[in-house]
Amino acid sequence: MNYNTNEIIKLDANENPLGCSKKIYDNISNMNINLYPEVFCPRLRKTIADKHGFKTEQIFCGNGSDNLIRVITQALVRPGEEIIIPEVAFPTYQSASNMIGAKSVLVPLKNHAIDLIATIEAITDNTKLIWLSNPHNPTGTIFNKKELENILDKIPSNVFFVMDEAYIELADDKDCPNSLDYIDKYPNMITLRTFSKAYGLASLRVGYGIADVELVKILYTAIGVYDVSHYAQECAILAIQDDKFIDDVRSLYREEKNKLYSEFKALNLEYIESYANFIMVYLGTKELHVADELRKRNIFIKAGSHIGMKAWIRVSIGTPDENRIFIENLKDMLKSF
Repeated sequence: MNYNTNEIIKLDANENPLGCSKKIYDNISNMNINLYPEVFCPRLRKTIADKHGFKTEQIFCGNGSDNLIRVITQALVRPGEEIIIPEVAFPTYQSASNMIGAKSVLVPLKNHAIDLIATIEAITDNTKLIWLSNPHNPTGTIFNKKELENILDKIPSNVFFVMDEAYIELADDKDCPNSLDYIDKYPNMITLRTFSKAYGLASLRVGYGIADVELVKILYTAIGVYDVSHYAQECAILAIQDDKFIDDVRSLYREEKNKLYSEFKALNLEYIESYANFIMVYLGTKELHVADELRKRNIFIKAGSHIGMKAWIRVSIGTPDENRIFIENLKDMLKSF
């Protein structure tokens, strides 16, 4: 049987297979591209503030959360100061640190998850910033409310810490903390979120954060006035108001994730239970070969060696058909090893 597909199946970047809210497609023709975007996103910031119950002045927006990671680092950290980063994490944390000449302090994961206790123990008098992602990329693990609350008061008030919650809308677990519950108590805390994952607006590049008003003022010294395009602002406003779409996305991921778990179990493959829209699967020495062979068949997944997880692959959860084709091809390859 020939498992090759002529269509590209892209399961390597944790993108949303459902696209985005239909409300965006219904309204996009009314958006004027001849006008400059609104400076510093006032309507988008108010929409986000109203959605989450904060002041508009506590919201900051930028050209994707990837860029906001650089903004936060540039605005808050000086050369030579320390930034605590999980050893296996989203690579922009460390590249942003390198760009300004900060010292990256890497804390190993524990059972594929962020080790909060070790993170606290790594704080020194020179620590300025801590990155905590929940759910964590690339492993998909979470820390729970109790674990987070146990360390919050141990972070010095002069050390900023960021809760990167790019996948929080997909964390289908009541014990996963919502960092917004703690913002008003900790003025050195920043919550960072994105419209690229659950909301399906990856190509528009719009991310946002929530923090203390005075901290937001500092961050806006490093954000350009036109950093978020007109389209991005308008589409994000529509996206964050469509709760039904997010419910549909969660439902798809829940169903397809469980199907994939069952397939991996049947193949006797170890995997990491994920609270995001991707799954890490252990292939040992077969990792790079499988990734290369899948690519030849127009199926793209992420080789773990490229993201600090040698011997693993990371597969994004796609549509039912995409996931089926991926599994069929994976089975076919594993037979030949």
